[in-house]
Amino acid sequence: MKKSMLVSSVIACLSLMTAANAQDKFDAVHKDAQIMQNILTTSLKQNTRSDGIRFRKIETGYLAGQGLVFDIYTSTSKNMHFSFDFGDMVQSLEGMMEGFDVPEAPPAPDIEVDPHGSNFSFSFEVDEEMEEYIEEVQERTREVMREHRERRRDLREKERDLSWQSREYERNIRDLEFEMRHAEPERKKALEKDLKEIRSELEKLDTKKAEFAKKAKELEEEEARREAKMEEAQNQMVKRFLADFEATVAETLCDYGSGLKSLDDTEKLNFVLKEFSRGQGERSRDELDKVYVFNLKDVKQCVLQKLSPNELLTRTQTYQF
Repeated sequence: MKKSMLVSSVIACLSLMTAANAQDKFDAVHKDAQIMQNILTTSLKQNTRSDGIRFRKIETGYLAGQGLVFDIYTSTSKNMHFSFDFGDMVQSLEGMMEGFDVPEAPPAPDIEVDPHGSNFSFSFEVDEEMEEYIEEVQERTREVMREHRERRRDLREKERDLSWQSREYERNIRDLEFEMRHAEPERKKALEKDLKEIRSELEKLDTKKAEFAKKAKELEEEEARREAKMEEAQNQMVKRFLADFEATVAETLCDYGSGLKSLDDTEKLNFVLKEFSRGQGERSRDELDKVYVFNLKDVKQCVLQKLSPNELLTRTQTYQF
């Protein structure tokens, strides 16, 4: 009986020690993760361009045996996909804002210069006033686009009405031509006069219909050009942001990855750009995350300068989900 109690006591002590050791590890991971989060936040702020997609914040989690997860929030998160730089916006909206009041931009945010880097880098916060201004400009832009679509629908409706009137005139012409084949000479003269008037009206209708069709087509082409230009501008911003983001993360990990002492070499560092892109096909309405998975052992190789940041990126798994 005493032997059984001794074994139970030993097992209980070992369980408590294991739990305590596990908690110590989690505490150490939390500390390392917070330090890395602060470093990444500073680095990403410094390397965020003021004329494109903006970095917002990082949230960090840990999955035991799998590694750290850094959720990155940008201005594309929370359905903010109508993002473009102001230079492109002004050019693409030139001539479109007539009749609409464009809001006055608030003062530019303060910019801090870091003189210690190899190049001057800029750190700034987009304040609430600037966010409201951006949202207002976006709403005015959508309003202009809706106005153009309504004008195009109106022109197409007028074109359909004229087509209906043209068909009525054509039926009248056929009826008069049929009647002329059996009419007396005096009656034919009156019918010819009526035919001439109706054909003249039909020509005017056809001219108006062609004008409406031309204007509607021009609006369609203008809208297509504008949307293509805005899509290209946004694609370019995404490319610039991703290039800056990937370079910043890789360089930061190579410079400061040695601070992640509490993680096992088999674990990973996962960076998730939240709701960064829109899906395709059946998932065209879904907001997708862009995920980067770094192996910690590769990061440590980069810290030891056995890998360059670019080489580290080539070993990173990337996907959208």
